[in-house]
Amino acid sequence: MKINYLYFAFIALLITICSLIHFWGINWGTPSWERSFQVFKSDSQITELAPKMIELRSKLYSKAISFSNRKTKFTKEDFDNYFTPHNLKPFDTLSNDIKLDFMRGYLLGLVLSDEQQVLNAMANIHPEKLDFDPDTNYTHGAFYYYSLGAFLMIGKYLQFLHITNDPNLYFLHPNYIENVYLLARSFSVIFSIFCAILLFFIGNNIFNKKIGVLSSLFFSLSPLILTYSHQVKPHTFGMFLMLLSFYLCSRAIITSERTKYVLVSVILGLSSAILLSNIVFVLMIPLCEFYTRKNSTKYFRWGTTILPIFLVFIVYVILTPYSVLSFQRFFNSAIAHNYVVYGYGKFGIRGAILFLYGVFNFGHFWVLIPAIVLGAIYLYKQKKPENSFLLTISLVFTVFAGFFMKHPGVFTLTMPFLCIFAAAGIFALTNSTLFNKIIGYSYGLLIVCSLILSTCFYEQLFVQKGNLTFAGQWINENIPKKSSIGIPTGWALPGHFPAIEFLSYKLINIPLDESVINQNSKKFPEYLVVTHPFMQISTFEKIILNYKPIKMFEAPKKLLGIPFSNDFIPTENMDVLILKKNDKTS
Repeated sequence: MKINYLYFAFIALLITICSLIHFWGINWGTPSWERSFQVFKSDSQITELAPKMIELRSKLYSKAISFSNRKTKFTKEDFDNYFTPHNLKPFDTLSNDIKLDFMRGYLLGLVLSDEQQVLNAMANIHPEKLDFDPDTNYTHGAFYYYSLGAFLMIGKYLQFLHITNDPNLYFLHPNYIENVYLLARSFSVIFSIFCAILLFFIGNNIFNKKIGVLSSLFFSLSPLILTYSHQVKPHTFGMFLMLLSFYLCSRAIITSERTKYVLVSVILGLSSAILLSNIVFVLMIPLCEFYTRKNSTKYFRWGTTILPIFLVFIVYVILTPYSVLSFQRFFNSAIAHNYVVYGYGKFGIRGAILFLYGVFNFGHFWVLIPAIVLGAIYLYKQKKPENSFLLTISLVFTVFAGFFMKHPGVFTLTMPFLCIFAAAGIFALTNSTLFNKIIGYSYGLLIVCSLILSTCFYEQLFVQKGNLTFAGQWINENIPKKSSIGIPTGWALPGHFPAIEFLSYKLINIPLDESVINQNSKKFPEYLVVTHPFMQISTFEKIILNYKPIKMFEAPKKLLGIPFSNDFIPTENMDVLILKKNDKTS
């Protein structure tokens, strides 16, 4: 048997590229002594205040569970009122308890609090007690928690991690919890690499080598993939199993051999037990059966697919028993909460247009649109059942992700399909006339260069020390202690507000409603700190009249003179504006 060395050389190159891109910068926004000592004066103060911080956080989690257990419907207003931190009113002064409640996040937390919730959910699972209920985070599936937990235990066995349920250890050893986050993010990186390799196999075995090479390369350089490979989230893991199911179904269609779907059903069940929205891919089973029989004398029958579809749900329930045993809590937390509060799953054309615009503008991914359209047309014209299967399942999920879910993480699972279409579009051009070949190679080079530039821009947001850190240092050094400082919403998070000595300042809850601000100008604090999510406050008329900017930390917005938007990467490199109230004589 002749060995194709180029084949293995490309896989090695692909692994190298993916590793460089996706492992680089995964330590962004993690806990450190630097951040801890911007908030607390000493480790002895941390030890002294730790019991109270733990008590306050336990109350918050109990409150969340209580809300999820409610048996009545709720509105967004109900949710917001229930979880308004300590029921603060506009321009109220924050008590020390309120400060301590969010200061804990600056010790153990990340820029993105969602990642903390994963670790909290895992801490609530006790297999030795046959307790598999994560209690708080049901959007991410239990199989993700089990798999990530096993991966972290390997790290503990290799003495890379110190794992304990006692947060006091992590309070005084931020490097311990940092290592947990690093290894958990590495899990996401590893499966992003697996996805790229599997996409190469799919392109190579179902279509041709050029499509395999290009689709995996486009995928590896995609900014949206970069975003989720750098987070403790299940999207790349769930994507890998989804792609594996897609590959098995496509091979079954090509060989025209009826499959028993058992393996496909189990894999789809596992994928759904990683990320609930992946349950939509159960449609692969009837679609596979339909396109397998399309060119044969046998007609499609639902009866041959009902049991495999049922098996998907059986696997899901086995892995997530709480979805049945604690159905009310599961429904409220995983479905109703996301639908009512964030609109995930709610159909909307206007919202979909805005969302899709943001997705394709992110990293200038719109440069692929002509290639995607051309590739879809090229594959459709071939009239092959495996192409029709790809077109159908990708269309269904793209509509679901773009028009119903409108969530970047869910939409990320369309990226392998979009990359295949884009690769097919470039192949169609380069496999034509000389003129089209020149256009095709030039366009393909433009896409690769554009994606590389985007990757470089977004990587710098991860690897650079952020504005929130620098702004916190500046505030501690330049704003006198005991001064009053306004905090939008009255709640500080490591990803939204600089790390400062909160206990040394008088903190004021600043509302987001301009009319409320206009009516309370006499209650304005001496200083106001606004960051990117709340920057609109600085444009309010009363704020402009009463404050002057004294320091601005600007986020990077260009690379080589090319502007970039950042709607999806949580980063410390955000705009931070510090305002000082005008003197009475001004």
